[in-house]
Amino acid sequence: MLSQQRHVSASNPRKKSNHWIVREKTLLQPETSAEFYRDWRRYLRSGPERYQALLRLGGPKLGHLFQTDVGFGLLGELLVALADHVRPADRLVVLGILRSLANTRRFALNLSLMSYAERESCRNLFRKLQAMGTPRPMQEGLSQEEQGLERQPGGLQEEERLLQELVGLYQVD
Repeated sequence: MLSQQRHVSASNPRKKSNHWIVREKTLLQPETSAEFYRDWRRYLRSGPERYQALLRLGGPKLGHLFQTDVGFGLLGELLVALADHVRPADRLVVLGILRSLANTRRFALNLSLMSYAERESCRNLFRKLQAMGTPRPMQEGLSQEEQGLERQPGGLQEEERLLQELVGLYQVD
């Protein structure tokens, strides 16, 4: 009985701790860039977790958090997370994130300090985003809505304009 109590009492704190960490991961709402950086390092270990956190926060919130500066090395990590996990359904949100990051102070400096691997991830991200915007040939007998091609009038053109602007800002070849 004593060993069972030890096991139970030993497992309960872990369960509480694990529950707290899982709860913490879902509630990440940093108010400062320092809080974001701490949470990014402490709680968001995998690429998919990081990607989902970026999508949840979105461009406006990230732009607010990093209005002064994106911490050294963080811009590259953000771009790698986006490049490795971007999906067509997320294209517009990702473009918004990229625009917000490009509007931060010292963006050009942070861009110039990225490693070769981070620059390659950035190029790959923009290649993927460009490919996602390329109109696909119509499948015979299916409407645009059935193929998932429905967009607001001018929406795709506006996305493409934004994408081209970002290609220049991120100095992608």
